[in-house]
Amino acid sequence: MRLKKISAALMWLPGFEPADNMPVVLQEPDVPHREAEIIRFPKSVAAVVEKIKAVWPCLNAVTLSSLSGNVSKFDANIAAIELLRKLEDEKRQPTTEERDILNRYTGWGGIPQAFNDNQKDEAWVSRAARLKALLNENEHKSAEASTPNAHYTAPEVIEAM
Repeated sequence: MRLKKISAALMWLPGFEPADNMPVVLQEPDVPHREAEIIRFPKSVAAVVEKIKAVWPCLNAVTLSSLSGNVSKFDANIAAIELLRKLEDEKRQPTTEERDILNRYTGWGGIPQAFNDNQKDEAWVSRAARLKALLNENEHKSAEASTPNAHYTAPEVIEAM
């Protein structure tokens, strides 16, 4: 087998170049040939898939406009978590109105006081206790761990993406 000049130039490691008289053996695989098989699904399967498909409303400034401070964001997050628990218990998809509630969930990035039960502000101590009662231990740890890294993204930026 003869190498082209450019291939030979790439074989720069001594002792690793292929021998000129190396035999080449090609074998057909010992697998029986099969024709492609087309699987047809009944129309009822497609109807079920279409029925499950949910259309979520886009995030928009109107839905998020009342989320101006940490208290309103905390309340929106609590409402979303409580609704999610209800939906899971009832094993159902959210309604259009419920989707708006879920869309108002902002995360915990700007609300680290929601995890501090040793603070002077009694209202936040009460909120922190409410959140702790709502989440299990792993969920609470995960939510608290997100506070330094979860950042707010304005709806305009999301829409631009």
